[in-house]
Amino acid sequence: MISLAISTFVWTLGFLLETNSHTLEQQLFYNNIGYLGSMTVPIAWFFFALNYTSGKRLFTNWKRITPFCIIPLATVILVWTNNWHHLMWSNEHLATSGPFIVTAKTYGPFFWVALTCNYVLIITGAIFLLRRLFVGAPLYRGQAISLIIAVSLPLLWNIIYIFSLVPLPHKDLTPVTFAISGIAIVRGLMRFKLFRAIPFAREFIIEQMSDGILVFDMSNRLLEANPAAIEIFGVNRNIIGKRISLSLLSTALEGMPPAKPGRIELPLTVSGEKRIYEIETVVMHEKHKEPVGWLIILHNITERKNMQEQLLAQDRLASIGKLTSGVAHELNNPLTSIIGFSEFLLKRDLSHDIHADLNVINSEAERAAKIVEGLLTFARKHPEDKLPSNINVIIEKALEIRDYEQKNNNIEVITRFAQDLPEVMGNEFQLQQVFLNIIINAEFFMIEAHGKGVLTIVTEKAGDCVRVSFTDDGPGIPKENMKYLFSPFFTTKEVGKGTGLGLSICHGIITEHDGRIWAESESGTGACFIIELPVYNSNQKTNRLNRINDIS
Repeated sequence: MISLAISTFVWTLGFLLETNSHTLEQQLFYNNIGYLGSMTVPIAWFFFALNYTSGKRLFTNWKRITPFCIIPLATVILVWTNNWHHLMWSNEHLATSGPFIVTAKTYGPFFWVALTCNYVLIITGAIFLLRRLFVGAPLYRGQAISLIIAVSLPLLWNIIYIFSLVPLPHKDLTPVTFAISGIAIVRGLMRFKLFRAIPFAREFIIEQMSDGILVFDMSNRLLEANPAAIEIFGVNRNIIGKRISLSLLSTALEGMPPAKPGRIELPLTVSGEKRIYEIETVVMHEKHKEPVGWLIILHNITERKNMQEQLLAQDRLASIGKLTSGVAHELNNPLTSIIGFSEFLLKRDLSHDIHADLNVINSEAERAAKIVEGLLTFARKHPEDKLPSNINVIIEKALEIRDYEQKNNNIEVITRFAQDLPEVMGNEFQLQQVFLNIIINAEFFMIEAHGKGVLTIVTEKAGDCVRVSFTDDGPGIPKENMKYLFSPFFTTKEVGKGTGLGLSICHGIITEHDGRIWAESESGTGACFIIELPVYNSNQKTNRLNRINDIS
């Protein structure tokens, strides 16, 4: 827009100076100055209209602009050297036309080349704006009308002047009409907020949308694709403008009916990450209800689906908790009877073989009763109070719950518990949940890798902390996944086998206990999860109670 204004100013300046000159030499000199502006105005107008309607800076370097400047530049050179070749005009002389003293001339061949070039640029720019009359909001149509008026007046007068269509003084008033057209541009600036509510705002929004958008015509020619869609399908922008099938974008879209309104959910892999997209198909109609194209909108609903899965998982866990509690209570009665009667029989004078068998029955029944007790403990709601706790005891209770599964799946557990391990201030049930989660994860990946495994659990005192490490001989953790381990909804398990919340919950519990949790692993060499919890100091509680008593 600035270049258009400067070009118009130069053209108008040459016109005013030429009008106030009374010799042939002066008029020709100032006429040549005016050509510097008149040959630049069409180029500036063309680029302005193109950028205005597209919303993109399509021409940002001289390499792209140069081809459009060849004829105008050649024209300016020929104008200033016309006396040597007369390609622009000949037979120039002063004449009177109405109140004006003008330079009459016979136009040469290159003048018509330059004129044609200017008209093509101006008319093409006007066509770009005419398209805006039929697309978009009324505000944009008002802007386009203002700009078309701004360019139509000078173009109309120039045609009248060049071809002498109207019996008026033969004076080129085109620069004056450009001044009049400036009023239309100002009206656009003020009335229609030109450049404040520019048409490419819609395209800007589409470019910045996180949803993918693909626009097709009825022949399945891809007309437009925003950056989000390009990223989702991992394709090159060169496919825009080509007729394509949906399967070319993704095999997941194969069989999806094109140009029919509807909505489906599809899993897609984007940059190596599995996502779930809601894909909506919308048919576009013109005013006469005829379909002119259709578009696809892709909305990432992965987080929403994960949340739904989590809610379902929580509901299933609640149901399992109730079921476990009920079953455990039902099992308690026969187990109590078995233990009671076996102990009663052990007091009798029986043969050695029968006595040994009864011992096995009694010990196994007591072990089963402990497992049932552990299930009941885990299933019921517990207070969140923190008490001095022995980590070794909590881990042993967690292992008792997993004992049956570990034996059935050939999981060997090696424990190296420090005997003089200090207590920690913690919630026994929350810590048991953390340890169970880590143990179950280790079992899962070891079984997936080689159908068995060895889990080593070590407890020790490390400075002012109690350190627990769980080391498995599974497949290990890939380096690229390490930073996401404790992120909500991150999981490498298949759908239905994990929610991606277990480790994030563990991290939250350990952090709430003023501890820290991390993992050490290399792909193919197993994984080690390490937890550190501050040692419980009985003096801390005493000092705290003393301070409370002092205050009271």
